[in-house]
Amino acid sequence: MSNRSWFSRLLGRKPEGEESAPAEPSPTDAAGWARKGMELPLLARYKEAVACFDRGLEIHPRDSDLWHNKGAALAALGRTREADECARRARELGHR
Repeated sequence: MSNRSWFSRLLGRKPEGEESAPAEPSPTDAAGWARKGMELPLLARYKEAVACFDRGLEIHPRDSDLWHNKGAALAALGRTREADECARRARELGHR
């Protein structure tokens, strides 16, 4: 990823020339699902991000980062009860 692309992401913008959706990860790649889930909120696609984090959690249910990020996406959707539950699970698994 170029510096310009990285900086655009930090600002919450989609870099020029980038596709409208991240690539589909392998069905067994929890990290790939996490990466895709992290990219989708930049496109305001929170429901899809939650689905990606769910896919990652099916593969690696004890990943505190996946729980944390799922909670953030749920919070963006206004689903606070579910977001709080994800945050609790992330803390139990050692997320700081």
